[in-house]
Amino acid sequence: MTRYEERHWVPTWVLALSFLVPFAVIFGGALIANALGAGDALSPALGLVYGLVFGIAGGAFMWFNHARRVIKVTDDTLQIGSRPPIPLAQITGVREVSGAELRHVRGNLSSIDGAEVGLPLAALDPGVAGAAVGGAMIGDRHRRAGMVSPPWMHSAALIATSTGDTRLWLVGSRHGDELVAALERRG
Repeated sequence: MTRYEERHWVPTWVLALSFLVPFAVIFGGALIANALGAGDALSPALGLVYGLVFGIAGGAFMWFNHARRVIKVTDDTLQIGSRPPIPLAQITGVREVSGAELRHVRGNLSSIDGAEVGLPLAALDPGVAGAAVGGAMIGDRHRRAGMVSPPWMHSAALIATSTGDTRLWLVGSRHGDELVAALERRG
């Protein structure tokens, strides 16, 4: 039975930027180069076509990368997007983070290369890690962290697991408190 389910989303302003940046660089670059008289510059018509193609591709990439991700808690497992399910029995600690604390945790995880696919937790400042979830959840240098929390999400669940390659998860949610409650409910 499903305890909690949520589909991640992408705000309109992020989609607009994902389209406009490549479009403006390619089309605007073609216009400027032609205005300056560069003989081998991309024509404005081709700049428009290429700008539209790359702009649409940028927006589509952003949309499909996030909108297909579903966070689901059943009686037995936590499913985070397309990653392998995590049995609830392996979750050793969970708590909601939001506001300044979420920005701090997200910043510390993303400041180290490879945060999205997992990173050695020994590289984190022990004080930051301890404040986030408690030292008992982190001590092992073989543990990794996974971050599925885009910057536009204002709450998240910080989840520690006892086994697996990824031992610490930061999972963004519209309702971090409801996600945490679903994970804490036993049986």
